[in-house]
Amino acid sequence: RRDGAWLLSLAALAVGLRGLYFAGYRWPPEAPRAPSLVAALTTAAQFLGMSIGPFGQAGWPYSAFGVILLSLAGAAALLAVWRERPQERVRTAGLLLFVVSCWLLALSVGIGRSGFGEEIGFMDRYITSSTLILCVLYLIWDMAGTPRTGRVIQFFLFGLMLALLPYNARIGLGKRNTLALREKALMKDVRAGLTPKEVAARHWHYFYRSEGKFSRFLDMMRQAQIGPYRKEG
Repeated sequence: RRDGAWLLSLAALAVGLRGLYFAGYRWPPEAPRAPSLVAALTTAAQFLGMSIGPFGQAGWPYSAFGVILLSLAGAAALLAVWRERPQERVRTAGLLLFVVSCWLLALSVGIGRSGFGEEIGFMDRYITSSTLILCVLYLIWDMAGTPRTGRVIQFFLFGLMLALLPYNARIGLGKRNTLALREKALMKDVRAGLTPKEVAARHWHYFYRSEGKFSRFLDMMRQAQIGPYRKEG
């Protein structure tokens, strides 16, 4: 009980600190609000679909439907464990809260980013965060259902990612090569003496969503002599 009270106190402290982040919060003027509830939910679904990698975009909307159905099945299995195995309720609650947190993360992306475009949920950088839902689903079926059912679902998740690996790797390597060429072109303009504003005008749409902000970032890097403005030697 003493250890539990200590852990709950730390958790309450973390929640309290999270609340302070919103003290005096104002919506960033350069960030458009979600145009509608449907747009926010669609972007959230795109985010979840990207948990299987770049194929999440190619397989849209079935990729999102699949991940959502799997997560709902996992949540239902946890509720069954909660009811049937009281001794597992602490672990069950932790896994269930993790699933809910993944859903809330997707919803926050939907609310905060859907105003930037209809396919903004397919951004590559979301994969690292969205893949957490598959990781927790794998752990859920290690304890939920019958041992045979759990093993079948775990092998399904493993087989799915293994089958998608060639496609995802090809897309990833292709984007890496394209980005390397764009970085080379940007560095060439920097070394040619173009101003941050001129460099941003040529390259911002490859690296950032705002030309003005990209120009300011380049100017800050120039002043600090870091990134593309780092002096060699």
